[in-house]
Amino acid sequence: MKPKWITVGQTFLGNLYQADVEIVTTSFAFLEQAIDANPDASCLWSMNTSGDGIPLQLKGAALARAKGLPSVWVTCEDPNGIGGFIDQAMHFDHVFTSDRHCIPAYKARGKQSVHWLPLAAQPALHYPADLVPDPADFVLLANHYPYPAKVAALEQLILPIIRAGFSLSLHAYEDSGWPAEVQRHWRSATSCFDCAKFYPEGRAALGSNCQMRDTTMTSMRTFEVLACGKPFLVYQSSAYQALGFANGRHFVWVSTANEAIGAANMLLSDSERAAVMAHEGREFVLRHHTYAHRAAYIEHVLAGGKDELDFGAAT
Repeated sequence: MKPKWITVGQTFLGNLYQADVEIVTTSFAFLEQAIDANPDASCLWSMNTSGDGIPLQLKGAALARAKGLPSVWVTCEDPNGIGGFIDQAMHFDHVFTSDRHCIPAYKARGKQSVHWLPLAAQPALHYPADLVPDPADFVLLANHYPYPAKVAALEQLILPIIRAGFSLSLHAYEDSGWPAEVQRHWRSATSCFDCAKFYPEGRAALGSNCQMRDTTMTSMRTFEVLACGKPFLVYQSSAYQALGFANGRHFVWVSTANEAIGAANMLLSDSERAAVMAHEGREFVLRHHTYAHRAAYIEHVLAGGKDELDFGAAT
């Protein structure tokens, strides 16, 4: 039986959980009725938010506590957004951060139930599909921001790939921040709900992550690409090993332009090796990194479980 969560307003991560969780969406005006009508709900579930949603979210957490319903707050913005959202988190019973390295900051503010919850894939949305008739060498689904890791990926991976003559299919916001040299490969906008239909446009996928060093946070694109069964080439991040991935087994990560060109040539010239890697990456994600796993972990914490996520070495 699926767990049941109540949420005040819907957020995009809530949509990604819906295949594995029964989510009861209500407004604050009807929250008390929703709690009373769903005594089997395990929590009030909320995500980091901004603007007018903040006061209602915090009032919702207070009402849930008064009604005896635990409240859960989840963010996928750490570490970059922790300064802007940590005050929200303090109002909830259980906090789940996308970066394990941010846990001490929450605990320093007095929040004891703080847990690492990485992003994930949703197999109902992210699945393999046949290549289009004339695919590009690489497909990239990403926006560009002036984070150091994004800039490094641009300079050491994406621009070298383009300048070496590899073809690219780019899907991002139309005003996604890419320089003209990259943006000229743009084909259309995308979201986390429709990405599977674009990955067949490339023989392999490129990745541009938001974090590089001293982090356990990586973009949801990492999990989506692998769940879609794509050979994957991405810029380095310390998160990959923390999440159990093995370089050269599940996908390839590089730190220099020379490594990027060598890996690109390998993935495109050795189709058998690329296919094995894509299969290994997909299987590992399906074993460890889906929203069903994340929902189960939230339920584990709600039930009083003390075990933390630990993916260890890839097996």
